[in-house]
Formats: sequence, C-alpha cells, structure tokens
Amino acid sequence: MKEVGILESVMAAAPVIQQLQRQASMLTMTDREKFIAICPHPDLPIPIQVGDPLERYPGTAIYRAC
Repeated sequence: MKEVGILESVMAAAPVIQQLQRQASMLTMTDREKFIAICPHPDLPIPIQVGDPLERYPGTAIYRAC
C-alpha cells in the first residue's frame, strides 16, 4: 500500500471540505514563499497559479501571515 503524504491527503479531501462550506470557497496551500497547491472553485476565479510567489499578492491574508 502506498504511503500518502499530508499534502496529498489534504488536497484529496479539499472537494469534500468545499462542499461542507455554506458559501463558495477555494483552498490554497503555501509554504513560506509560494503557493504549493490550489483547489479552485468555478464561481471564484482567481489569478493564482501553483508556484506563484506569495510576494506577488501582498494584500492577502496569506501573505500577511507569513
């Protein structure tokens, strides 16, 4: 049986997490420098791509948290 990492487990659960939300939501995962995973929502278009540096989005809560 293949061992699954934390990132893969969270991203596999992301669609279920989105369905549990009352409003449209998207999930992103970052390290301290860049976006490493994105689970978009069709009603929430965003310009973020995996690999984008956080510094490109200085007004976001994710940037401020790092």
